[in-house]
Amino acid sequence: MECRREPSGRQTPPQREEWYQSRHSATQGHIAGLTADHASQNDLLRDAETAMHRAKQGGADRIEVFKADMRSERNDRASIEADLRRAIEKGQLRVFYQPIIRLPHEELAGFEALVRWHHPRLGLMQPDDFIPIAEDSDLITKLGSFVLQKASQDAGRWQ
Repeated sequence: MECRREPSGRQTPPQREEWYQSRHSATQGHIAGLTADHASQNDLLRDAETAMHRAKQGGADRIEVFKADMRSERNDRASIEADLRRAIEKGQLRVFYQPIIRLPHEELAGFEALVRWHHPRLGLMQPDDFIPIAEDSDLITKLGSFVLQKASQDAGRWQ
């Protein structure tokens, strides 16, 4: 441990660390400012949010500056969100099951429910392509409820 230096220049004894550690990170999306491309403040906020989503995709502790070509990503996200909403309402998602095995005795402990989506236009979508969109909207609860209901029905049939 190192001594800390106070603003006065005086050294203070090292502080004992507590039993826990905390890690913080920040992800930010930035825009340069209001431009002719922004018809309203809402457009400006939407662009900043798009940059933030791009930064989140890159991992923790990132800053992403908005670029005009990011708007097509935002439109894609909005389209996928609308399609996902319809797929949940119409029951077009599929639930698959992966066994969970206890290794010491090689016995079945249960199953993990995995959701998959065959998009009518984009084909089979990986969960990484649609779950973050569901998490950023109100769809994650509806998606979770759909999977839980389907898994419960299937488990009832297996009994």
